[in-house]
Amino acid sequence: MASDEEIINGQSDKKKPFFSASSDDVTGSYSSSGEGPGASVGPYKLLGTLGEGGFGIVYLAEERKPIKRRIALKIIKPGMDSKEVLARFEAERQALALLDHPNIAHIFGAGITKTGRPYFAMEYVKGVPITEHCDHHKLSIEERLKLFLAVCKGIQHAHQKGIIHRDIKPSNILVSVEDEQRLPKLIDFGVAKAMSQTLTDRTLYTAAGQVIGTPEYMSPEQAEMSAEGIDTRSDIYSLGAVLYELLTGVLPFDPERLRRGSVDAMRHVICEEEPKTPSTHLTSLGEAAKKIAQNRQTDRISLTRCLHRELEWIPLMAMRKDRSRRYQSASELAQDIQNYLDGAPLIAGPESVMYKARKFVRRHAGTVAAATAIVVLLIVGLIVSTALYVQAEQARKIASERAESLRRSNYGNSIELAQSARRDGRAEQATRLLTQCPMDLRGWEWDWLSYISDESEVTLGGWPKYGLKEITSIVLSPDGKRVFAAGVKGAIQAWDLESGADDVLFWVNDWIESVDIDPTGSRLVTGTLGGAIQLWDANTGEQLTILQKGNKPYSWDLTKTVCSVTWSPNGRRIVSGGKTIQVWDSTTGERLMILRGHTDTVRDVAFRPDGTRIVSEVLIRLPRSGMHRLAKN
Repeated sequence: MASDEEIINGQSDKKKPFFSASSDDVTGSYSSSGEGPGASVGPYKLLGTLGEGGFGIVYLAEERKPIKRRIALKIIKPGMDSKEVLARFEAERQALALLDHPNIAHIFGAGITKTGRPYFAMEYVKGVPITEHCDHHKLSIEERLKLFLAVCKGIQHAHQKGIIHRDIKPSNILVSVEDEQRLPKLIDFGVAKAMSQTLTDRTLYTAAGQVIGTPEYMSPEQAEMSAEGIDTRSDIYSLGAVLYELLTGVLPFDPERLRRGSVDAMRHVICEEEPKTPSTHLTSLGEAAKKIAQNRQTDRISLTRCLHRELEWIPLMAMRKDRSRRYQSASELAQDIQNYLDGAPLIAGPESVMYKARKFVRRHAGTVAAATAIVVLLIVGLIVSTALYVQAEQARKIASERAESLRRSNYGNSIELAQSARRDGRAEQATRLLTQCPMDLRGWEWDWLSYISDESEVTLGGWPKYGLKEITSIVLSPDGKRVFAAGVKGAIQAWDLESGADDVLFWVNDWIESVDIDPTGSRLVTGTLGGAIQLWDANTGEQLTILQKGNKPYSWDLTKTVCSVTWSPNGRRIVSGGKTIQVWDSTTGERLMILRGHTDTVRDVAFRPDGTRIVSEVLIRLPRSGMHRLAKN
């Protein structure tokens, strides 16, 4: 897609530029609306045209008061003043106004032209795209990494201000030289997204089929065009793609392949295919790799060896398809680059002990040599101490045998005392003695005493004979005559409390996490490990409705698990808890609403007696609960 940051490269004698240009690059053309060289826009005089993008024109202008300086003036194109374009323009303007960092171009002012079109004045940057600068000056791999660190700092600042750039690429990272120091600057926040605040009162929606960003540097979640799925880690992906290009001289994916096919074909490459490792990609370039290596002050073999293993881990981790497995912030990416430069273990590296040991030895060779000498002395001492240890171990073994003999003797005494207490009618004392018996010593005598000491009204049996060893959830029917139990094998069994007989047994074919019965006692609802929510006839076991299909049975994706299901007091609604809370119409099976906000898994949910609120309990970070108001039925 066309973007407003297509820059014409050149030089300028002013500091803090925004767009780069030379005297030859500044054109003398006039816009159809009357703005052009010699015209005035607010306090600025237009000197020439720097560039033109999808919806804006950028002019070189001069500010005379209160400070005399050259600036870049961005004005919306004539005829492009739709609500969507105005919203996007306003978003860019406000995004830049929030940012104040040496590696991000500044905004100086904003206003409306005489023809009623918005504009804003920005830093006028003299510089070229970062890849072009690095190749022109033949920067080494180490110099490129140090330059890239400054880019990461700028992006981290934007993220801390709640701004996602969403179109990071070399042409949006201009490098200028000031006081013999290279200074990269991030430009064009025209497609930026606010994370923590509203950038404009207008709402800018992505048009159907419109991809926001540049395909070569676009994250999978951007390619899927899901606004809810885009966060700061989308920028991390784009930074990884830029770093990949800085290191190898080529893009992770072939640009022609991305652009010559359909949008779906492009999306498939970005979302499904893994990029080649940088060293492998470089090897496949043949003679072209020789020129790339020369631009990095090395030869092809040395560059391939440099990229192999550690250095290529960094861009590949930043570009992982699953954003939860990428670097979680730009500062974390920068830290790993610094780790590489310092010879420290990488965050992206394997977590093996051998890897960390090799890095430690490389960084602390002298210390390791001294430690080796100490180890030799320790081995000598170990030989001497081994004999003493053998003697101590023999003494420990004897003590352990005596302790075990005493433990078994105490168990026998507890059984005898429990039997005596049971015979004398002291049931409470007998139960206490049995409870204190070690689990591994309990035999038939313990089972027998426990059975005759059981004072429960009725014990329901039959569950073990079906091979169902664990019950996960039980519920009592509203009339109190039946009890239903669900288990890990996917079975639901019912008992008649008066007779103790099991009268219904049916299978759900998944690990059942929760079961509940409606106020009439005629329907059951189940939630499973795989995320399925189903309704059943409580009398026949017949499946009535599927509210939500689950994953593959017994799949351990806890983000899909339905941990709790509950009927409303009037039986019209069902609420389920898991990664989110969902409310269902029990008659039509329609999902009425999704209640978000919990950062952890919702373990249990319950209705208030009047059915107007839901109380939820999360699984991990306790105490953490929420109450949600519902419309009355």
